[in-house]
Amino acid sequence: MTTNKLALKDQFLSLEQAKELQELGVDIYGNLEIDIDDNGFETIEKVGTFASDTFEYYKKSIPTLSVAEMIEMLPMDIEAKSKKYGNQTVYLSIDRHSVMYFVSGQEFERGLYIYKSFEKPLLRDALFEAIRWLKQNKLI
Repeated sequence: MTTNKLALKDQFLSLEQAKELQELGVDIYGNLEIDIDDNGFETIEKVGTFASDTFEYYKKSIPTLSVAEMIEMLPMDIEAKSKKYGNQTVYLSIDRHSVMYFVSGQEFERGLYIYKSFEKPLLRDALFEAIRWLKQNKLI
């Protein structure tokens, strides 16, 4: 059996993603941060681990969120307003590569109704897209 192993950086927001969410007003409260050196190399470090003499080497430092922290930020359900289907309670579903808000077959007469889906090769990227969309639409 082959297992896929994620690199550490694939389990946290990238620098660009973290900046974009901060600009949208999302509270990036993680205990880790992304540090960028003069050569553009990114490292994930615990907040405040650098001594003052090494801090000058790092030009950029910004807090980041882990996949687990992003999952915790998502609402378990939201109210969807649809002209075609009326108001529905939409539930969160997360799998290996996607984040989805859907109406279950029990509530929706013709089966699964997908309100919004975010599918990416990395769960980190799907979670980022979902949080960005939720914030832009004032759902979080």
